[in-house]
Amino acid sequence: MLGCIAGDIAGSTYEGCSDNPQGLPLLGGGSVFTDDSVVVAAVADALGSGTDVADAIRSWVKRYPARGYGSWFVSWCRTPGAGPTESHGNGSAMRMGPVALAARNEEDLGRLVREVVGITHSDAGALSASFALATAVFMGIKGESKGAIRDKVSSLGFYRRESVEELRALAEFSEMATRTVPVALVCALEASSFEGALRNAIAVGGDTDTIASMAGGLAEALYGVPAVVREQVEAKVPAEMMVALRVLYETSGREFPLPGDPANTCLPRSEQLDQLSTHWWSSLGRWARGRAGKSG
Repeated sequence: MLGCIAGDIAGSTYEGCSDNPQGLPLLGGGSVFTDDSVVVAAVADALGSGTDVADAIRSWVKRYPARGYGSWFVSWCRTPGAGPTESHGNGSAMRMGPVALAARNEEDLGRLVREVVGITHSDAGALSASFALATAVFMGIKGESKGAIRDKVSSLGFYRRESVEELRALAEFSEMATRTVPVALVCALEASSFEGALRNAIAVGGDTDTIASMAGGLAEALYGVPAVVREQVEAKVPAEMMVALRVLYETSGREFPLPGDPANTCLPRSEQLDQLSTHWWSSLGRWARGRAGKSG
């Protein structure tokens, strides 16, 4: 999903930091796509084209090496036929956006989660956390309310009661799926806009690229992705990544990107001004580039 990749890029420059204020720039000059985006694109490619997910992941990782992959994951990618490990990592969950988008119904969702997670992760906790995130995104795509989503993931044991500010104060760093999925869910569900969800994930700190990527998938389903964010993402990723996403949206019968539900969006004044400022600077940049092209 586009939201997953936008979140990954937005969080890439803040990973490991525990004192990130809410007003930090999103998708700034130093931000890049990382392993999260590559694997999301790989899963989207496989689900959209009906090809083998494991083969697609290995192929995409080979084309885009040195993007922050874990050592055991690199070893898995280099060993055709290798099975899953007992990893607790959130790499299992960050690929759930395309799974939720591709699923036709709840039964299909469960099957796809088991299939896509089981390629690399055999840990029960990683599978459960991934299913909770996939369920949240699936419900968001179907138009379920934030309250219903919160109740569902709470019943699955994957929602934290702390606010974003309280999570930020804890200054935790974890790459475990069971620890980071609940944080990503809070970041998305407590927000009132797509950008707000990513800012929450960055403010919490820790594994910001993956947390923001997971939050971004749910945020896209809830709020949609603003045009300016889509343009910024397209400028930072390879063209084939966008093609893979578009194909999955098309085969899933969904609009690219998801439009979100206006009922979920009630922007506070500060976020309204932030969106206007971002749009103004983006428009000014396009005007300046156009003027430069004409003068050349």
